[in-house]
Amino acid sequence: AYNGRNVTGMKADFLSEKMRDGVQLFLDALLHPRFDKQELERERHNILEALRREEDQLASLAFKQFQQRLFPKHPYGMSLLGTAANVKRFKVGDVKRAFEDNLDPRNLVISAVGDFDWETMAGLLRPALESIRGRRRGFKPPKVDPAPTAIQTVERTKDKFQAHLVLGFRGVSYADKDRYALDVLNNILAGQGGRLFIELRDKMSLAYSVTSLSQEGVEPGYFGVYIATEPRKVATAIEGILRELKKVTEELVAPEELERAQQYMVGAYEIDLQRNSTVATQLAFNEIYGIDRREWLILPEKILRVTREDVLKVARKILKLDRYILSVVKP
Repeated sequence: AYNGRNVTGMKADFLSEKMRDGVQLFLDALLHPRFDKQELERERHNILEALRREEDQLASLAFKQFQQRLFPKHPYGMSLLGTAANVKRFKVGDVKRAFEDNLDPRNLVISAVGDFDWETMAGLLRPALESIRGRRRGFKPPKVDPAPTAIQTVERTKDKFQAHLVLGFRGVSYADKDRYALDVLNNILAGQGGRLFIELRDKMSLAYSVTSLSQEGVEPGYFGVYIATEPRKVATAIEGILRELKKVTEELVAPEELERAQQYMVGAYEIDLQRNSTVATQLAFNEIYGIDRREWLILPEKILRVTREDVLKVARKILKLDRYILSVVKP
């Protein structure tokens, strides 16, 4: 089982010859889970320990307060771990009610990929799934908070030796047609061969670690840059980040940068598709997000169709250098 900012789900892998047993086990876990008090206490302990460890992970803290400021009233601004106060308060009945309220056939998608007969699979799934009766009276996602209209800085002091910064902007949703160009831009900036690494780490010795990332969602997510640096270099690091971001809003990226990013992205994606579990996940998520069901097949084509002009256009759309969130955790 797993959960994220947009989806809660389950997945299972089993041999084709064990399909009937595997599907029955999957359905039993989905429809008849045990809500054991001892298991709840074990998970409560694990989550509280994770929350305590988070206080010592300065990068996580920087991202956490960045998201809280960018999405102050939306679930995207909340920690997936929850709060210690809520975790301590949960009882078995609370967890069971939450599960039953969210197991709604109107929001349920099951995908299956592999060597099997579809009619046989459907025959196993359909009777069990038709028994589900949703308890929700419809679900309306909360409205996303307005995008920043000015530069906002949020700081936290920790007794550590490094400073961790996240500088970011409101991003795009999964369904946004600009997602592909933004992902290409992110690849041009991120990684060991990216502009941020070369300029800020290799040339200027400003970073222990530096990268960019694009976090899409059902609703618009964020685009941000993360850097770990020496406390005395914080101001210079911020200047360096803004300088590199400004460049991609003013000039076309080099043809070789575009090609390198596209080839890397397509290659990594095609390697991922060698696993049936990846394809199954793609199919399920695309259905939930309202994306073309063929997306998993045509994604490489869409990436390769991105032009230098597309990258410049999306950089100017997203990277508003007079309205961003800056999150800083430092000594």
